[in-house]
Amino acid sequence: MAELDSSLDTLPMPFLKHKVLPELSKAVEYGGAGTKALIPILKIGSKLESQEFEAKVSPLVVKLFASNDRAMRVALCEHLSKLVDHLSAKTMNDSIFNNLVRPNHPIFLHCPLTH
Repeated sequence: MAELDSSLDTLPMPFLKHKVLPELSKAVEYGGAGTKALIPILKIGSKLESQEFEAKVSPLVVKLFASNDRAMRVALCEHLSKLVDHLSAKTMNDSIFNNLVRPNHPIFLHCPLTH
């Protein structure tokens, strides 16, 4: 993953968007890559247009915030500042913060936007 992360800036955007991003998303969603693939996904996602981000990255982020994988949720919280500008207010309120604002949930302590 480190090699991929360092080479993202040299690869053409259509290749990243249509080949790399879908494969990374599948790897994260089905448990192969874990949190290691999150940084490249967010890096590619930050280069997408708003509509593309909503279609390709947002559903994955929402699904990962709702998962029981604590490491993934902590990693997402650590990078929440990179996501805020790309997610709609409705998605943030309905799908992200709903999963975070559970007073006794330990993930609540790791999110910078909740303090």
